[in-house]
Amino acid sequence: MDVEGLLSILDGEYLHAFARRDDQPEFVIQKPVKSRLVRSCYEVSPNEPLENKAQLAWGCVYDVYAGREAAMGVEALADALCGGSEAPLKRRLVSRGLAQDVRVISGLGGSSLQYEAVIMVTNMDENRVDEVEAAIREELERLVREGLDHEQLAATLANLEFQYRERDYGRIPQGLGLGLDVMCSWLYGGNPSANLEVGPLFASLNRKLEEGWFEQLLERVFLKNDHFCRVLLTPSATLGEEERAGEAARLKAVRDGWTEADETAIRAQQEQLEAWQAAEDSAGALAALPALLISDIPARPEDFPTETAGLSGVPLLRHAIPTGGIGYVNLYFDAGDLTAAQLSRASLLCALLGELNTKTHSGAQLQRLRRSLMGSLSFQMEPYGKINGPDSCRVFLRASFSAVEAKLEEAAALLAEVLTETSFDNRLRLRELLRQCAVKMEQGIAGAGNSYAVTRVSAGVSVEGAVQEYTGGISCCRWLKETEKDFENRAQELIGELQELAGKLFVSGRLTISVTGEEDRACRALEKELLPGLPRSERMEMRCGIQPWGLRKEGIVIPAGVSFAALGGSLLELGAPFSGSLHVAGRVISLAYLWNAIRVQGGAYGAGLSLSDSGRACFHSYRDPGAARSLECYRQTGDFLRQFVGERPDLTGFIVGAVAEADPLLLPSRKGRTADGLYFKGETYASRCRRREELLSASVENLATLEGAFRQLGETGGICVIGSRQLLEECGTELENIWAL
Repeated sequence: MDVEGLLSILDGEYLHAFARRDDQPEFVIQKPVKSRLVRSCYEVSPNEPLENKAQLAWGCVYDVYAGREAAMGVEALADALCGGSEAPLKRRLVSRGLAQDVRVISGLGGSSLQYEAVIMVTNMDENRVDEVEAAIREELERLVREGLDHEQLAATLANLEFQYRERDYGRIPQGLGLGLDVMCSWLYGGNPSANLEVGPLFASLNRKLEEGWFEQLLERVFLKNDHFCRVLLTPSATLGEEERAGEAARLKAVRDGWTEADETAIRAQQEQLEAWQAAEDSAGALAALPALLISDIPARPEDFPTETAGLSGVPLLRHAIPTGGIGYVNLYFDAGDLTAAQLSRASLLCALLGELNTKTHSGAQLQRLRRSLMGSLSFQMEPYGKINGPDSCRVFLRASFSAVEAKLEEAAALLAEVLTETSFDNRLRLRELLRQCAVKMEQGIAGAGNSYAVTRVSAGVSVEGAVQEYTGGISCCRWLKETEKDFENRAQELIGELQELAGKLFVSGRLTISVTGEEDRACRALEKELLPGLPRSERMEMRCGIQPWGLRKEGIVIPAGVSFAALGGSLLELGAPFSGSLHVAGRVISLAYLWNAIRVQGGAYGAGLSLSDSGRACFHSYRDPGAARSLECYRQTGDFLRQFVGERPDLTGFIVGAVAEADPLLLPSRKGRTADGLYFKGETYASRCRRREELLSASVENLATLEGAFRQLGETGGICVIGSRQLLEECGTELENIWAL
């Protein structure tokens, strides 16, 4: 960019109005704290067993923001200690039955003045805490004394360097991610560019690998550290009710202490607050915000280059996009003929691949190879619903990897080995990984229950939603928990099912290849190292036999003091097919209505309306203290639209936001994946351009036509509320079935 020109704009339009100040704040380093073992409780579901559910955390503070080399070293240690199922610290505790999972949480990437690291032990016996702590200390001392696996560390450093050079921040634009990295150092008076350095940092770490530096760092951070705390959380099935009863008693005592004058003053204050919350921002305040115009928005969306061809008889999607010398490969194995039960097992299969032994390598060797050869390796079940087609869906098991061009052949050969030679007959390892999957999903439901509630509602109205529910929703979680609980009786059958699924799916006839990059090296690597190892079969394109459930109104009890409330259905059935203007309606309803009604006034952490290409619409709230109230707010959306349209507002801001949401800035790898999705959905560039035109020309008249559909959606939509039993019972007759996860 034109740096001088940009700085001139910043100075001329903003910074010139301020004088330089030298009274910078002083940052005080926290004095070391060496705590005793702190014990506390956390809430679990009443129907959950309490045995082996304690959680132990060792937290250590070890450096300040300027010690980036040490922080990156700890990031590498975290992976070396617990990054894979065969990593030594994880193996020590899990294999001896002391815990179900162990991980190290590094503070790298945070914006704190001081770096911290936490060893987190999940699902252990609270009566064995001394034994667990002794095992942790003994294993760390052994690694310091005998030395870490330097080949593994070198592979980890190579993988970390790949990630930090790639700078993939997910959905966060890369420029914003880089800016946040700058702030982590600059906030405290450090060098703004310190956290952008990659080459010299990793060159130094690799030199220190054979000098004993990592062993010294391990000892300094976790063993000889005067700044740490230890926390043991034990499960309680009654804690939630006790806390709620205690809070109710506290509030009653406060209320009973009010005088009549107190109550009058408090009511007046509450009325003022509600009036302020409901008031619209002034025209002057809104005008002060910088904003784009519709004329600033490109009339057409970005066209992702996609060339359809063949590679040794296998369909190939080639995306010629500059990637800086990295090859991105996605292998899509058609899984459309799997039953609901098989979809859940295929989801588990994705979690096992790359973790279990193959005929050639142990799990530990695989971890080392994948880190040294690949930037990433992942397996995921993915459904692609058709545009305005809730009854049509294509389902794939996607195997993906990225690698620098020089390592593409070795990476492709390793993936072929994982797909075709994985052994599932190690019962101990299988059970450990099964447990970890179940625990991870349970934690996900507690932390992001809104997405699980939306998926469950979507399962009632679309094939895509039902597939998502079986592969990663609450139905999948229940199957994982039930299978782990009855593992001894189900193990042999499960092993057979996994072997059968792998043999069924990983054949050439089910495969579509996608490659993103400028060169053909990835294609040549796949043709040489992967395709010859896949069993050959006739070309198959499977029709998905999964059907939507139909609408349900259910509540799912989890140990939480808040709720996640979803209500939704098919707009297509209500006469409102998916179009560009619907994107704008989603922004209007989410930001001009739900934000105020549910977040600001209702106290929820978040709320919104999600829309799918297949025509599904679903309201949802996040960490909501009043699910019953939110459901009622959803039903009033039609009234809101009528009032909103009647005021004939300017839609420019909503249109600009809808474009940003529908067409975000993407890195090369995500452009390739997005193009794949468009291909499988059957969406052409012409249809995308038509939808962009509909979006940019959206009017209040378009919104007016949606009033009836959203009114019917509120009255007839499916409901899923996840949260505490008390909040679910407050929903009354809204929920026809309440059950505990």
